[in-house]
Amino acid sequence: MHGLTRGSILAVHPPAGVKGEVRGYVRITRLSPVRAEVQPINHAGRKAPEEKAILDGRAEVVAVVYSDLKLKIAVDRAGSRAKDGAEAARLPEDLTRLAKGVDTIAREPGSPIVVVDHAHADWLVRIEGGKVYLLPGPEWQDERRDGHRRFGPAPGEEMLVPWLKRSFSTIVRARNLIRLASRPVNDALYGSEDAGTPVHIEVARKDVEERHGDRSLQGAGVAGILTLYHGEKVVFRVSNPGQSAVDVTILHVNSNFRIQPLFPSTKGFESNRVEVGKVLTIPEFEVAKTTTGREDVVVIAVKAKGKGLMDFVALAQPSVEGVRGSAKTRSSGMRGLDSSLGKLLIRSMHVDTDPAPVQATEPEEYSMRVIPIRILPGKRPGSEK
Repeated sequence: MHGLTRGSILAVHPPAGVKGEVRGYVRITRLSPVRAEVQPINHAGRKAPEEKAILDGRAEVVAVVYSDLKLKIAVDRAGSRAKDGAEAARLPEDLTRLAKGVDTIAREPGSPIVVVDHAHADWLVRIEGGKVYLLPGPEWQDERRDGHRRFGPAPGEEMLVPWLKRSFSTIVRARNLIRLASRPVNDALYGSEDAGTPVHIEVARKDVEERHGDRSLQGAGVAGILTLYHGEKVVFRVSNPGQSAVDVTILHVNSNFRIQPLFPSTKGFESNRVEVGKVLTIPEFEVAKTTTGREDVVVIAVKAKGKGLMDFVALAQPSVEGVRGSAKTRSSGMRGLDSSLGKLLIRSMHVDTDPAPVQATEPEEYSMRVIPIRILPGKRPGSEK
């Protein structure tokens, strides 16, 4: 169920191997990692189907609701600490003022967050030693330990709310890009025979013959996560065994939520088109020494249309700690954002308050895939010093 959201609409087709038209539509009402509960609905001029008509049917996403993609935020009153008696006396007042600031952000039109209780929070806002920090809730539910991610401290009081807004937006854009790219309807990058834009990806460490291609990465289990160390150089090879040329974008989402284009670059020099039967080797990139932990590479392949190229480098953003805004010099990047897929990406990454579902783009026109990687500090064991 990864990548789906509550409220999204599915078309129910006959079971595999059985011909026939759509039997009806359902809306997702409850969602877990492995199970979804749905409710038959009236949609697209059709009445809600009876339960017996849709049992054992095949489901296809036709519209996605993105209100469920907002960050769940809580002010961590229990975890907040003062460094001395004077700060301890001010702490309740500071926490009340902080909670009001977070509530103000949540009430703004187009806000990327909702305020929830501590137990259900994705992210916590905490005061430590008179300073405000932002930290992932699940990582801090138990005893606090060194090594957990923590962003901040926030700037002074006048800039606190703008800093929180920018940080929330940065996190939600990176997280929702990964969630959308992980949608199960986008299977073409796995090389399925009936996919409209099948693309094979091979990831290779330049210093060794070890390679991680589609076969080893399918299933996205622990064994499928590529481990890289600081300073190692990595090369991507993209092959196109399909029936049509494709335009390929590769984005790196690091553990600080920076979205960096690996290919094509923002300079606009190279072509990102992969013709039928061809293999494209992406220029190597070096693993930065600034982040560690779970990171992701997002691969987007779009069916080529005409001579004009299309890419999604304009989705790039700095990290939570970085400065907002960067130059977008590739006209093909703006063409990508104007496409139906681009609008879908923008809508999910810049969470809208409009509850109306967004129509899913045709799956045969694009494919997306997430390649999980793990970044470790230092040198790889056994490597030359």
